[in-house]
Amino acid sequence: ILSTMTGSGIEVAWFDHSHPNEAAYCICVSRKSHEVIVVFRGSDRAHKWAQNFRCSTSGHPNPISNEEYEGRDEELRMHTGFGLNLLRRRVDDGRRRLDEIFQKVAAIGKELVPNGKFRVSVTGQSLGGAMATIFGLHAAADARFTMAGPVRVFSFGSPRVGDKTFAAAHRHLERTGR
Repeated sequence: ILSTMTGSGIEVAWFDHSHPNEAAYCICVSRKSHEVIVVFRGSDRAHKWAQNFRCSTSGHPNPISNEEYEGRDEELRMHTGFGLNLLRRRVDDGRRRLDEIFQKVAAIGKELVPNGKFRVSVTGQSLGGAMATIFGLHAAADARFTMAGPVRVFSFGSPRVGDKTFAAAHRHLERTGR
């Protein structure tokens, strides 16, 4: 995928796999379309497969719990293993992988388009598709990433990520153009 993307004028701006038990990702840019693209990798080792099989659901704070919509809940229930990849707080620095990626996307986007009006797309396959779905929901809830249009999610072979609370939040963000 990356070789195809770079051949089409998309540049790799960042790659990170520094925490082996968390989602590996890269951030690409298209200067032509003013777009920042986050690409998540699927399962690549036994530990990731073990997380994939943690099929129970667990609650995570709803990033749009302050908005009114049908099916709203304070927590979004999602696949425990997938949620851990992006939303677990690290022991070493207390940050979530999601926060780290958001910081990088915002900085790269501001460098690309100083007025902050850059598009955000996210993609992944299998586990990467699940990560893309979770990331997309949280990014769409953050005004920094919707100034130039809705966050676009392209997932391939993604398993189901969450329950009806997750689906309701996702539906609301789609209906409000984010």
